[in-house]
Amino acid sequence: MGSYEMVLQALTYINEYPEFIDFVKDFDEEHGFMWSTDKRKIKIFNGINNDEHSPTSFDPTSFALTLRVCQNIYKGLLTLEQYKESCGLVDEHNHSQKRIFH
Repeated sequence: MGSYEMVLQALTYINEYPEFIDFVKDFDEEHGFMWSTDKRKIKIFNGINNDEHSPTSFDPTSFALTLRVCQNIYKGLLTLEQYKESCGLVDEHNHSQKRIFH
């Protein structure tokens, strides 16, 4: 699964729980998502990894990076479309999707 798909999957799950949206958006622990022991982070991690539609599981590092991208989206610093483009999935000239494997 590529990074865009991981972010999309995480956003889909997090958006089902308003308390998770606020947690990710406002998260500011000293050691970041990677080392946080907050129960909400663990619930998000478990919820995404237990999703029966998920083609793969998140490892802790990719999960922490995915949450940071989600945080930037929730804060309005980045849109999902901008992130998709940054992953090289949209051709800027004709907006067609490219097949990219990460």
